[in-house]
Amino acid sequence: MEQQRYIVRLSEEERQELEAIVKKGKGGAHKIRNAQILLHSDENGERLTVEVIAKLLHCNKDTVCEARKRLVERGFPAALERKKRENPAIPRLFDGEAEARLIAVACSTAPEGRGRWTLQMLAGPRSGTKYCATLYSQYGT
Repeated sequence: MEQQRYIVRLSEEERQELEAIVKKGKGGAHKIRNAQILLHSDENGERLTVEVIAKLLHCNKDTVCEARKRLVERGFPAALERKKRENPAIPRLFDGEAEARLIAVACSTAPEGRGRWTLQMLAGPRSGTKYCATLYSQYGT
């Protein structure tokens, strides 16, 4: 059995908050799992080993260690939430200016004889939005 690197010591308020998260069962599975890990890791409470916690919660030992590490290094709120991605999974098609122009055109009155703007019309040269061709090729029919 390896020695614990990150010792978890929860205050009474933190412990109550974690117990409320687990008891209510509201929130993401990741948040509830981390709350359970921290409750079982508390030096002032049960203080189970990494292996026992991982087996009890049906997760990997690394998951337990990472939850403890986040609590010690980044604090209580960060220990419960997932880390925000630096880059989105899907890159943005438009910058703010192009998006504003597209919205302005789409919200304006439609061309004569039409009830509303279509992607094909927005991608056309008359709309004045040069980036819509990319949007139409991805989402148009």
